Amino acid sequence: MLKKLVVEFKDELDALGVKVDKLDSRVAVLEKRLGGWSIGGQIRYDVYFTGEDGTASAYSAGSVMSGADSNHSFTFNRARLWFTRVVNDDVSIYARLRNTGNSNAGMGNNGVMWQYFWADVKLGWDFNMRIGKMGLDWEADAGLYAAGENDGIVLADTTVNGMRFTRAFGMGDFTLFVGQDDGAWNTAVPPALTRSDVLAYGARLNFNFNEQFRLAGNYYKRDAETDTVTPDAQWYWIDAAFNFTPSIALKGMYIWQDLNSGLASLDSNAMKLVLDVKQDALKFTSLWVEYATFDQGFVAKEAYNQGLYNQAEPLGWYAADAKVLFIRADQKWNDKWSSFLRYVNKNSDIDALDLKNYTVGFAYRYNPAVTFELMYDKVDYDDLYPVADDHAVRFRTIVNF
Repeated sequence: MLKKLVVEFKDELDALGVKVDKLDSRVAVLEKRLGGWSIGGQIRYDVYFTGEDGTASAYSAGSVMSGADSNHSFTFNRARLWFTRVVNDDVSIYARLRNTGNSNAGMGNNGVMWQYFWADVKLGWDFNMRIGKMGLDWEADAGLYAAGENDGIVLADTTVNGMRFTRAFGMGDFTLFVGQDDGAWNTAVPPALTRSDVLAYGARLNFNFNEQFRLAGNYYKRDAETDTVTPDAQWYWIDAAFNFTPSIALKGMYIWQDLNSGLASLDSNAMKLVLDVKQDALKFTSLWVEYATFDQGFVAKEAYNQGLYNQAEPLGWYAADAKVLFIRADQKWNDKWSSFLRYVNKNSDIDALDLKNYTVGFAYRYNPAVTFELMYDKVDYDDLYPVADDHAVRFRTIVNF
């Protein structure tokens, strides 16, 4: 109907100076938003080959390979479909369907699940409500880990089934959520945060003092209620960022971990400090320099800085005080070619848990929907560690649609 009106009154619109040629694209956007569901997706398919054959290595231990005695893998790293719909001015729907199970065994052995399914509703007094199964990642929202990495410490890609309320105000924003934490954290190490159905709630208050400086306070609680095996756990943390220029920033976070299970020795702290330099500043490369420390007993939500495998101590639990230096540099050469370098050095008070990791990768954007990536990764453990040093080559195909 809108297009018909544009055609019928084209001369009058031209006389008024309205750019009719741009109305088509605007009308298309309106029709897309109001006409029904919008569907998109991504496939990431990986082919791995490692140097070790028949020996348990860093990659087989991290479940990258098809098995501990395998030096290859053909796997769907990611297969996702997402669905969005704008119901009206106040309500929208988002859902994401993903593959599950042992992707190394092939898609035929996988299932599918609704990873996310939520509704966003605008309320009065500028409040917004989200209900359903949703992802929470306040560290990513604050820019506290590098693109392409997965090194969140607390609320990193956490799935919560519940309710979230947000409100923006002049100097910042406020977030409050309550629900059920649907993701088990760690399995076989103290404090055994294995339950995936515990009560969870938390809040975040972020202040933007000016264009250069911001500061946020955060709280997150996993309440196991009457469970005597899984302890209650809570984390308090502050994160901040100072922008020297639009392309150079210093940011970091400090976390207090409190485990209310009588395991007082596991109450511990962690921190990280990041220098983030965009390619606009250095011209030829970006630069991410990160330094982090973990007290003995700290439980990380995700494996710290994983490239091809879990580089943290087993399952993210730190058996001793540890320090980590992480450096990443990304280069965008043109619209087609890009590359990156990364280096990790973890120094633990237990010498056997020390490691170094080196990675180099190249990506070619074949067309707007397809990208090919070739990456080489090498892991160098301390001689006392029972897992063998290894290296791997990964060829990844990414299809967006």
